[in-house]
Amino acid sequence: MSQLGRAVIVSLLAAAAGLTLSAQDPAPGGRQGGAGRGSQPPGTLVGGTLTPNKADERGWGWQVKALMNPATPRPLYNRAKEALLSDRQITSYTISSFDPDLYCEVAKHFDFIWFEMQHSTMSYDEIRRMMNTCPKAGAAPFVRMPDAFESSIQKATDIGALGIIGDLLYAQKQYDGAVREYNALVALNPLDKAGAEFSLAQAYLGAGKKDKAQESVLAALETAPGYRPAQKLLLELQGSSKTN
Repeated sequence: MSQLGRAVIVSLLAAAAGLTLSAQDPAPGGRQGGAGRGSQPPGTLVGGTLTPNKADERGWGWQVKALMNPATPRPLYNRAKEALLSDRQITSYTISSFDPDLYCEVAKHFDFIWFEMQHSTMSYDEIRRMMNTCPKAGAAPFVRMPDAFESSIQKATDIGALGIIGDLLYAQKQYDGAVREYNALVALNPLDKAGAEFSLAQAYLGAGKKDKAQESVLAALETAPGYRPAQKLLLELQGSSKTN
């Protein structure tokens, strides 16, 4: 494995160990506006939580602490890692379209910004332009990769990304590691619950744990009954169980 590959995996592990998503579940009726809040006062969060269970019993940022030299000068430029070293839960904000003003504002208030490329048409150049608009905004820039190609990872790091998020362990067929990563993601109650459960199901299947894979794919379909990739995987799992 290349030095870059190891560095990316370390970054992914560190992010998953302390990651907190800011997304909430949709309000009743499928809307997130005021009409779905019922009797809740203005400003009340709609579903979700900003205090999920710890991803690991060793606490926030244990991998960051294990991998860093204690003599490293502090505070770090990477606000997210600095928070983890201080035993603090970290928060993020997801950006999926080109909006420099939004980026510059939310970067003041969160530990890292999640630039979503996998589920958007946003380009590397648009991310670069947002980051260059206010390079000292505060939040560490993370990129959710559209694929696991090394050339794509190099583009993200070349424009200044401090964190890489992606299906790297699964792409490298390190299925046990991928199971740990996806379990951590599911525990954080992400906005795309069905996608997280489906990814976990695929990792379980790769690791040879078909019963666990079926549990996860059923959980994905409970959230999104029409999710075709999960439907297809469930049929495959049920078909293989009948032939065994």
